[in-house]
Amino acid sequence: MADFYKDNFDSDIMHRNVFKLYLKGDSGGEKKIASLLKRHSVDSVFCFSDFLAKNIFALENLKFNFLSIRNTYKLAGSGYTARSTQKLDDRFKVLQYSKDKPKISKPDILRFARIIGATSRYFHDSAIPKIYAERLYVRWIENSLKGYADECFMVMRGGRLAGLITLKIKEAAGYIDLIGVGENYQGIGLGGVLASRSIEYFKSKNIKNIFVVTEGENLQANIFYQKNGFITQNVELVYHKHF
Repeated sequence: MADFYKDNFDSDIMHRNVFKLYLKGDSGGEKKIASLLKRHSVDSVFCFSDFLAKNIFALENLKFNFLSIRNTYKLAGSGYTARSTQKLDDRFKVLQYSKDKPKISKPDILRFARIIGATSRYFHDSAIPKIYAERLYVRWIENSLKGYADECFMVMRGGRLAGLITLKIKEAAGYIDLIGVGENYQGIGLGGVLASRSIEYFKSKNIKNIFVVTEGENLQANIFYQKNGFITQNVELVYHKHF
């Protein structure tokens, strides 16, 4: 199956016609994919494919560039294990955006756009100008604070953003959308605290299925989720093609 559609969010930021292509199982091969590309005015295609030889050969023959692996995790059962009860010292405050309405500065948003995006496929693709990759994550964070996310939690220290997590609810499932910890605050448990608050939030909404997607190259994130009770549900190959 091949699902092909224009991504208006990416297109607007990159000033190109950006399409997404999802290949699940047998996509129909090279001819099928080529026919999809010819039917539309396409400048860039971001493709996510199952591990299937037929799809891989088709994408390689069509000159798609392999960029990364994308892992989808699901929280196993009701348990979130390590660091869930870890406490922060009084210098840090954990805030819930919908209730506390903290003010996040533009420099902090840009800083976290760079932190969160650093391991992403957008930053790894040399054909995408870095300014566009940064703008994409800036807009993503801004939109999340304006309602795209169902909830956001953040850790503040002295009025400065130290950690951020954004959450979405879709089809009765909860999704960790964006998560980032400031450069000077990593390794002290902020990520664990944010994840714990997020799972508590989902449980308060009677959400039992909780998912998160991360790049395979983001080793810290993959280790973090695996150590904390998340189980791999799906692995996809990620390809980009620019015309």
